[in-house]
Amino acid sequence: MRYIGSKAATLPAIQSIIETHASGATSLCDPFAGICTVARHFKRLGMRVETGDLLWGSYVFQLATIALNEPPAFDRLNAALGLQASNSGCALTPAATQGVLSWLERLPGRPGFMTANFSDAEPSGRRFFTPENAARIDAARVQIAEWRDDGLIDALEEAYLLACLLDAADRVANTAGTYMAHLKSWGRKALKSLEIRAIPIADNHAQNRCSRTDARETAKTNVDVLYLDPPYNTRDYSFYYHLPESLVLWDGAAPTGKSGVPAARRHPISDFCVRRRAASALEELLRQSNAKFVVIHYAADGLIRHGEILDMLKGKGKTRFVNLTVRSYSSSVQDEDVKAHHRIYWCHSH
Repeated sequence: MRYIGSKAATLPAIQSIIETHASGATSLCDPFAGICTVARHFKRLGMRVETGDLLWGSYVFQLATIALNEPPAFDRLNAALGLQASNSGCALTPAATQGVLSWLERLPGRPGFMTANFSDAEPSGRRFFTPENAARIDAARVQIAEWRDDGLIDALEEAYLLACLLDAADRVANTAGTYMAHLKSWGRKALKSLEIRAIPIADNHAQNRCSRTDARETAKTNVDVLYLDPPYNTRDYSFYYHLPESLVLWDGAAPTGKSGVPAARRHPISDFCVRRRAASALEELLRQSNAKFVVIHYAADGLIRHGEILDMLKGKGKTRFVNLTVRSYSSSVQDEDVKAHHRIYWCHSH
């Protein structure tokens, strides 16, 4: 799933800093997990991982990729559906898991909430999905809810299916990366047919912890490494990713305006997205952490000034930083070379 602020491109730099300066670290906490790009990477490397985020979309990705150490077997569901294990699945995905995903993918379209509100099949005019894909997303989401209500899947199995559906929907979404706006004409990927793929899961042979909590609460834990990727600006992800939130919650909250953000779900903006409160929020988080090693990834022109971050970290230990130039998010598909200046800070706690 595409996610603004994803640190996929900077993983080598983050890994190098941790391996060089926090040698021997075996656990990591990521309180701003998003779709768990960083957490999944260090889980693959064998670290025990703890994650948190306030978005429901993030929470299902946490449960699916961090809490689980192997794809769900769906024993009750497979028995009810009469599915049998075969060798037709991906080599890295159990056939039982692949069978359930294939079942969802083969469902005929069932126009419902997504079709009515986020395709041009209805008067809403929100062209986030073609009517065909929207109807298939509706069908899959209704089926998952029915399986849950019938007791055929547990909470982790449901989260895994929802994460796979979010990923599938995003790959055919008619957007430039977020859900605050759709493209005026159908993009090439939006015209592709919905394909529900298995999300790979790494086994770190550890009991990982996931939460849907404020980062300041998530960080109150004993880990070797605290990795922080707080918001850099006033962009509230609950608005930019309102559609995945609606798909997970499936509460029928009425979309409003051109973007379809449900008015009933609007809430106070995070302290980390408000200039006058961001620094004190980060300082509070750091004060409450018992981590041995702290890494912060932040934009050079972010809400919190460079000097403020240095002062906070110097209170914990000797601090260093490195400057990075990264590709920045743009709302236009034509702007592929927009660059931004970031910094990675790190320090050992006293």
